[in-house]
Amino acid sequence: HYTDSSGSIHKVPAFVMILGYSRAKYVEFTNRCDLSSLQRCIVNALSYFGGVPSEVLTDNMKTVVNGREAGKVLWNTKFEDFAADLGFIPKVCKVRSPQTKGKVERLVHYVKGNFLPGRQFENLADLNRQALDWCRKADEKTHGTTGRMPMRELANEQLQDLPPQGILDKYRWETRTVTREGMVSFDGICYGV
Repeated sequence: HYTDSSGSIHKVPAFVMILGYSRAKYVEFTNRCDLSSLQRCIVNALSYFGGVPSEVLTDNMKTVVNGREAGKVLWNTKFEDFAADLGFIPKVCKVRSPQTKGKVERLVHYVKGNFLPGRQFENLADLNRQALDWCRKADEKTHGTTGRMPMRELANEQLQDLPPQGILDKYRWETRTVTREGMVSFDGICYGV
């Protein structure tokens, strides 16, 4: 949550990603929890790491899965296409088994307890600049579990090359349709064109 200049309180969703071997971290705050925001955050995280892991483990979010049938995951086809475009195999955590995503859960607690307390920022862009700076500094310290520095271990992560820029950009930008009245909707606000 944050309070803007008018005193209004806003809830700000956070995307967090941590690499399994190096424990390198990425944190990004967003306006929404929709598929476009998730895709943009994953693209930004992979660009930050400099490559694509062979597998990406996510929560059982509606943006990722449509459900299960006979124990088999029914993927959101747009997310499945996104994973194929970027070159990773999507995996989801077991339902009601938080221990299968312990690394990311610990990172969420670390962000809440270490990054956010007392933090002041002007807007979302400022908050995200501070979050990336915090990630870089945190990754230059010895990790409590591995005993190694995540930023040094990142080179040993065995990441695949990033896809071409055109594919990355396809997920960084959102398309909007102009209504007959000359309006465009974005983040729940209509703008005149």
